[in-house]
Amino acid sequence: MKYNESYLKQLPCQIFDPIHLGEGAGVGWLKDVDSLAIPEGTMLYELVKTGIEQTHAAVGVVVRLRKELSLVKDMPVLIAIDQVRNIFLYVKMMFVL
Repeated sequence: MKYNESYLKQLPCQIFDPIHLGEGAGVGWLKDVDSLAIPEGTMLYELVKTGIEQTHAAVGVVVRLRKELSLVKDMPVLIAIDQVRNIFLYVKMMFVL
């Protein structure tokens, strides 16, 4: 985040569908909550910060961030993610369920 913070703070979210929550790393599932609302006016910085701070939202945020960055037209975007296959596995599983 420290290298892209200024850019992420300039880019507003364009997709406002709720983010699906998953199993938190080492803490299991949340009870009675299965999604996280993204209010209008949210910047990509806030979205990424949420994924870092809330383990249940981490995977959903990465998937959403990829979609959001594909919509950016104002500046060049390069997406580099370690273990990118895990993202595609998650997306494939979402459609199977």
